[in-house]
Amino acid sequence: MLMGIVVLLGVTACGRPGPPRFTISGTVMLDGSPLKSGGVAFLPEDPTAAAAGGEVVDGAFTVTVSKGPHRVEVTALSMKPGADSVPVNIIPRRYNAKTTLSFDVQTAKDQPKFELVSDPKAK
Repeated sequence: MLMGIVVLLGVTACGRPGPPRFTISGTVMLDGSPLKSGGVAFLPEDPTAAAAGGEVVDGAFTVTVSKGPHRVEVTALSMKPGADSVPVNIIPRRYNAKTTLSFDVQTAKDQPKFELVSDPKAK
């Protein structure tokens, strides 16, 4: 059973005006298939900009983000089988805790596409 996480929603620092914000839609694929359920976070490089996150459903997401470059983190939880069922992140750390993903938001027409692979050797 996959569960999505809704990730950070930040606030602009110290009330200073930040960059313009755009609502964008994109896709997340894992091993060539749409990510069934998960979360995506856009973490801006601009310290005056707010972080934003949203839910991924059937590979699609819509999120309102600040203009400019962002680090991107993708997560998806699945229940580990067993009596003590513990949720585990099925997305490799290189796409979240140690992300290598980025996206530079410039307009509301931007449509980021993230193609994730479980095993980098299979790429």
